Amino acid sequence: MKITLAQPDILRDSISTISELVSEVRFKVNATALEMIAMDAANISMIIFKMFSSACIEYKVDGESELAINLLNLKKILRRAKKTDILSLELSDDSRLKVVLKGKVTRTFFLPLIDIEESEQKLPELEFKAIVKTSTDVILDAIEDADIVSESVMFLVKDGVFSIEAKGDTSKVKVDIPQDDDTSVTCKEKEIKSKYSIEYLKKMISSKLSEKIDIRFSADYPLRLEFVEEDKIQMVFILAPRVETD
Repeated sequence: MKITLAQPDILRDSISTISELVSEVRFKVNATALEMIAMDAANISMIIFKMFSSACIEYKVDGESELAINLLNLKKILRRAKKTDILSLELSDDSRLKVVLKGKVTRTFFLPLIDIEESEQKLPELEFKAIVKTSTDVILDAIEDADIVSESVMFLVKDGVFSIEAKGDTSKVKVDIPQDDDTSVTCKEKEIKSKYSIEYLKKMISSKLSEKIDIRFSADYPLRLEFVEEDKIQMVFILAPRVETD
């Protein structure tokens, strides 16, 4: 196996985001992609990631294999990559992950593969009644506004307008995001709303993995966020709702 990237930030930013939620993952490597599915320790969020072979300048994979890695260690190495470096991932003869950063100098790191005992995660079957496609920057700004007043945020679609609301003990904020050239809203009901953790949302969105974000939710139902850089990466997050009880 050998995977080489001329843009190390593609993998660096993805790993940085994933490591905010999980510390160990099992990657599958096949003819078309490097991919993984993982659940955070609290079983509140799921991450689905693919880096496509088309993102690479070299992609040599025989069959299908698995790489179980400590993400925090890998993140430390990838942070050392410069924009002009060429990044390569290989399996060494002693079954370690060999990470090569090649620029004016060549730096070679070796990471041990680890054992992960948890069973393979399966994708949940979900159906959503509200779909919003908009700018990632717009959503990140709205989440940061909400973070000023509360620990949770309400996603709301009403009469074709997508809003993000948060309420604290004495303060509240509402951000209305109307439909325009950058934003589309599709909703199967007149009004749909659901509440989610701001802490998790910030971890998922802060790296701005793509300029656009695809948001899907239903009333008191899991949230699905998707980031896509065409022919490079796909990152999907599933986040459990915060359901209020009487």
